[in-house]
Amino acid sequence: MRQGYQARLTLLTLLVVVFFGGVLMRLFHLQVNRHDELLTKARKKYVSKRTSKGRRGAIYDSTRSPKANTLAMTRVTYEVTAEPRHMDARKWEIFEHLVRETGTNRERLKARFENEKLVSVIVARGITVDKVTRLRELKLPGVYYRESQTRFYPKNRLASNIIGFMNSAGKGILGIESLFDEQMKPVSGEVVIERRARGGQSAILSQIAHSDGADVYLTISEPIQSFLEQELDALRDKIDCKSAYAIMIDPRTGGVMAMAQRPTFNANDRSTMKRDNYAPRMIEDVFEPGSIMKACSIGVVMSMRNFTFDKPVDCEGGYWPKYRLQDHGH
Repeated sequence: MRQGYQARLTLLTLLVVVFFGGVLMRLFHLQVNRHDELLTKARKKYVSKRTSKGRRGAIYDSTRSPKANTLAMTRVTYEVTAEPRHMDARKWEIFEHLVRETGTNRERLKARFENEKLVSVIVARGITVDKVTRLRELKLPGVYYRESQTRFYPKNRLASNIIGFMNSAGKGILGIESLFDEQMKPVSGEVVIERRARGGQSAILSQIAHSDGADVYLTISEPIQSFLEQELDALRDKIDCKSAYAIMIDPRTGGVMAMAQRPTFNANDRSTMKRDNYAPRMIEDVFEPGSIMKACSIGVVMSMRNFTFDKPVDCEGGYWPKYRLQDHGH
């Protein structure tokens, strides 16, 4: 009797030891071996990140009073998307609202609305705040708005060959936009927060503030730039030429006051952006030294106080000081 009792007690003890040993081994596996994996999964449940983006630096002309003229800036716009499946019987009514307010291509958007395989379709990008406000007032089901940033050139084609433009990825491609791309580029911010079980913010775990890109001030003067471009347009109307370009430089400092070429482009209108329009011919094209020196010689003569256009200039028979100036090979 006593031996049977002892055997049952030993067996029960072994079972308890095995059971709790298994539990301890399982806990060790979860708490130690899979600690990093499970912690990452848990954080996805109660930790979230919020990102914020600074603005790309603006480009200004040389004006200082009362303030500089803005040649390039970043403004808040929206990307409008739609989910036609959630529009029910109002689908084509909403379609008409979207075409009218965003100005998107009717046929292209219609094809997207008719494609039943698409759950979400992009209606338009770069939509201004006022247009989005009007759409929101209509309370259209299945239409969503995501805030973004768009590069905008207030003066349209003015100084466009100097300023340059950006690609769809937000990288400067030509001109000042390319030359100072790193300096003007903003730095994104991030806030990591811990949420409560019932919702709401519990604590801020980490925070990195966003910062705007640096602004660029040019030696270009907008009034002079505008005047120069008007003169180039008038010249092309008068003379049927393939291209025309001009540069105005301050002789005291060497700073470029104006620089323009024709043909040109408008960075706000991608349809005008062809290679012949945006290629910087005024700094890429090569001229013979003699052609350049002629303009310098005329400039020196014009700077003389007693100079008038109807008065002949003594060129001393082509000698300076005692050597005859002539074309190469003569």
